[in-house]
Amino acid sequence: MVTQTEAISWVKSKIGGRTDFDGWYGSQCVDLIMAYVYDNWGGKVHGNAINYVNNALPAGFRRFKKGEVTIQPGDIVVWNITLPWGHIGICTAVNGGLLTCVEQNVDGNADALTKGGPARVVNRYDGLVAAIIRPPYDVDGANDREWTRVPESWHFTVTAGSLNVRNEPRLDCEVVAVYKRGQVINYDSYCIANGYVWVSYVSSSGKRRFVATGTFRDNKNQMEFGHFR
Repeated sequence: MVTQTEAISWVKSKIGGRTDFDGWYGSQCVDLIMAYVYDNWGGKVHGNAINYVNNALPAGFRRFKKGEVTIQPGDIVVWNITLPWGHIGICTAVNGGLLTCVEQNVDGNADALTKGGPARVVNRYDGLVAAIIRPPYDVDGANDREWTRVPESWHFTVTAGSLNVRNEPRLDCEVVAVYKRGQVINYDSYCIANGYVWVSYVSSSGKRRFVATGTFRDNKNQMEFGHFR
């Protein structure tokens, strides 16, 4: 059986590449989904993205409306955008209502309808989710899966007594600096790794640093150590 971690690793391996599964109209968003389902579970799916709200699914796959379940990494997410075709992608991380997905054909190029576009990491809030499709992956140590740093430029204010700065997003990594309560961290990206949500930035020395902002529990950042502004 395919584990959740293995499914997510498959998805991440497609970032930057083009998948044209059916041989029609280049690398459309649905091509990535068709390949995901076939390569990992041997199933076949068809239709434009919006058709995944009610099309036939392979055995073991389950479909939910928004709000019926908490979206999980590895789930297929159908979006009620770019109608009448809709849009579709695969979730790799969840931070409250913000979903990080890998989606194909999002560049907006002039030939998008005939040639498609490569797979990209995209952040979207869940307000326009039309359906969630859950493959029959085996749930394993999701917090231990390989992490991906997601671009996001913002600020985090420390409310804990102190927060350690590390060279990698893991607690057993050497502490190289400390932020104190009230200090603001300007970061350029974040990742979910080893049970925490980490913000990341490049220090004055030119080295990339990571700071934990809160535990990743119940598929969201609990933000015990500060707040975003």
